[in-house]
Amino acid sequence: MLFRSPSNFEVVETLGLIYAERGELERALPLLAAGSKANPSSAEAAANLGVAYLQLKRVKEAVATLSEAVKLDPHNPQTRTSYGRALMLADRASEAATIFAAASKEQPADADLLYDWALAEFDAGNVRQASVILSRIPVGSRSAQAESLCGDAEEKQGNYDRALACFQSAARLEPSEDNLNALGLELLKHWSFDQAVEIYEYSVAKYPASERLRTGLGAALYANSDYAYAARIFSQLLVSFPSRRAYAKFLGQSCAAIKSESFDSCRVLLTY
Repeated sequence: MLFRSPSNFEVVETLGLIYAERGELERALPLLAAGSKANPSSAEAAANLGVAYLQLKRVKEAVATLSEAVKLDPHNPQTRTSYGRALMLADRASEAATIFAAASKEQPADADLLYDWALAEFDAGNVRQASVILSRIPVGSRSAQAESLCGDAEEKQGNYDRALACFQSAARLEPSEDNLNALGLELLKHWSFDQAVEIYEYSVAKYPASERLRTGLGAALYANSDYAYAARIFSQLLVSFPSRRAYAKFLGQSCAAIKSESFDSCRVLLTY
């Protein structure tokens, strides 16, 4: 039927959407493009094509197609949201913020949309506005992403207690390597060394292959004056990454602090 009706909007659009639902975007794309061409006044067809471009990271085409879809249906929040995300990928955060703000008027309680809007404002340099938008998301609906962004925004404004609370919430909701490292760094920045050691010990146990978490643990131990333990961590890092001169430096400082070159971990410096 497709080959007999290549310009039939319903046929090509439906088949394209079937492939898209299966995740076969490369097969879906030419069909969705044909559907949009067959019915250029259809906002839905343009939006479907734009989303496919967006998912394939074809940013320029996604921006152009979704812009047209918004013109055809200016009050569709889903289309506006997709357009805003395309603008974000195009590094046009200020324009994206305007689009997300308009979409939020249609769906004021949508937590994901509020996060997108806040992120756009943050990337555009409007940090305080980002915090205000995030505050509109009910506590029970805040994602780890939203809490992490909250931490970054509050930190930039000098609200350190609030930033710490947000980073803690992000790590509790999603104890990923990124979120745990962000929490550990926040504690280090503000001299909460005991807590930083606890977080990094937990994090390294969870992600033992993570170089940055092991580095964070070494830094927290050194800052907390536990030089022998810090030396052990930095010696392990230096063995694993002998080209990282910083590890040799921190290991040397730790060994100098414990005043023992015979300490097993410090002998690694001789090899280095």
